[in-house]
Amino acid sequence: MGGLDVSEAMLVQARKNTAHLDSDLLLRRADYRNLSQHIKRSFDVVTCLGSTGDMLDGKQFLRSIRSMNAVLREGGILVMTTNPTDKTWLPAEGDALDGPPKGWVK
Repeated sequence: MGGLDVSEAMLVQARKNTAHLDSDLLLRRADYRNLSQHIKRSFDVVTCLGSTGDMLDGKQFLRSIRSMNAVLREGGILVMTTNPTDKTWLPAEGDALDGPPKGWVK
């Protein structure tokens, strides 16, 4: 099992959240558009939760899918969501989200 993220802050939080586990959990900084350059193993399941908003265009999206597929074992499963999965990232009740909030897009 492992966790990859481009954000060092997210990895710091992941280490805190998993410190109690007795495992060789892979936590590494990596861009999902070129995963096989960062890891040399394969997985049964790859998840990409709420990060598709960072994909600038269709070309980047396809590059990401190919990258994630490259680290999947044969018959593996890719799980993706297009919206944030954590309630802290959602707009306040009654607010409309007409695209990513300021600061999400570089």
